[in-house]
Amino acid sequence: MTAPAASLFDEATLVRQAQGGDREAFAQLYDRYFERIYDFVRRTLRNEADAADVTQEVFIKAMASISTLSNPGVFKSWLFTVARNLSISRIRGARQVLSLDYAETDEPEATLSELVPDTDIAGAPEEAAERAELAAMVWAVAAGLDARQYTVLDLSVRQELDAAEMAEVLGVTRNNAYVMVNRTKAAFSESAGDYFIYRDGVQNCPGLREELARANIKAFSPEARKAIERHLKHCPRCGEKKKRLPMPLAMFSGLALAAPPEGLRERIRTSLVESPGSLPPAGGTGGSSGGPARRVALFAAAALGGLLLATLPAQRRQPRPARPQPDPPRARPPPRRPSRCNSRASPSDAGSSPTATSG
Repeated sequence: MTAPAASLFDEATLVRQAQGGDREAFAQLYDRYFERIYDFVRRTLRNEADAADVTQEVFIKAMASISTLSNPGVFKSWLFTVARNLSISRIRGARQVLSLDYAETDEPEATLSELVPDTDIAGAPEEAAERAELAAMVWAVAAGLDARQYTVLDLSVRQELDAAEMAEVLGVTRNNAYVMVNRTKAAFSESAGDYFIYRDGVQNCPGLREELARANIKAFSPEARKAIERHLKHCPRCGEKKKRLPMPLAMFSGLALAAPPEGLRERIRTSLVESPGSLPPAGGTGGSSGGPARRVALFAAAALGGLLLATLPAQRRQPRPARPQPDPPRARPPPRRPSRCNSRASPSDAGSSPTATSG
């Protein structure tokens, strides 16, 4: 996948203009990144409706928070950070669990068929059909990764983020990002190569079928990969087949962009450009950028405030019941003073008084 045509300097200029409240400048940034953001979100979430919602949320959040971006030169990595965080949050909210065992079912390829077509396939029909099948298998392996692993692979291979940008997105050091990316790429390439041999061998190699049957393996899994590695040591046919396979990372990078639903791009752009008000200018929301958690909190607080305002009239129509007022305190009678003229008790008074306890 190629980078946007405009230079980084031009992009930084657009970011500064958008930070100053220029909606048209932000619309140009939107035009530059919409297809890539949608493709990334669509392939991460594996659901078209969720991808449309999250893509719109990414750009709304970016427009609301762009004034907090202190370095306009890192806009791309910042935008993909927003997209990655919102995508993973959506998966957590839906309680989706993506298999790490690449379970062999027909559902993923049927459901995700629109993510597989490779527009660059050309040549003889047989060769094109083989490349299309390989592209489908590449995507099947990528789709078997969990969300965090997949985003590392996609951002580094399809979106072409460098080590510094990956470190910004992942929230780690540059060295850690470099290690994570290399490990993910290597694991994906090895898994994809073994998956190709598995799919071909179960149909065309009796030796591999026998090896899998002895181990009671019925689906592609880590155990299947171990069996394939043993089989490759004594099967020239499968060994040569694996050598002639195309590079999985190149095929993954060459998959066509996921096509968004009709009209989605225009609807989001219109809502960004024509929504009331102007973009918050730089410093208008407090000046300092803060971290991603602070920006998410501000965005959530704004949404919650709108929800509370929407429900406020209904609360006013139901007045609170009046609290009962407590009874006024009763006046205490004045204390009785002893009579001065009758200081000694009379015999009759002594008889009626309680008996005193003698010492």
